Amino acid sequence: MTDLDGDAIIAKYCNALGGRARYDADLSATVLADLSCAIVMVNAFWSGPSMQTLVRIANVIADVDVDCRIELIVCDTDHIPDLSLEPWGLNTLGGYGEIAWVHNGQIVARRDPGRAPDLTTTTCSLLASCEA
Repeated sequence: MTDLDGDAIIAKYCNALGGRARYDADLSATVLADLSCAIVMVNAFWSGPSMQTLVRIANVIADVDVDCRIELIVCDTDHIPDLSLEPWGLNTLGGYGEIAWVHNGQIVARRDPGRAPDLTTTTCSLLASCEA
């Protein structure tokens, strides 16, 4: 299987963020403890529901985060290590578009096949905790 150009795909599908999203295929450049206000999405580029979630979360961030506080980090489900263990605690086996909302290095909410919080409500809650 040929690797996709994740950076180009993120630029295209997260264009509502105007470049406020970054691609980190295997999460090797992302240290959870260093994230102050972030959303980490596990994307399955081969999955329609995951791609729809990517567009939805990018649009939600663009709509509610007018002060650009939230960082969106997108990784590739085919390149990441097992995230089912703590601290991540995400079931990433289904290509669902799994998400972790992170504040001050701690995951404050999760979305995976077993948990489906509302994207807008959860993102607004994260943003409220990230207020200066």
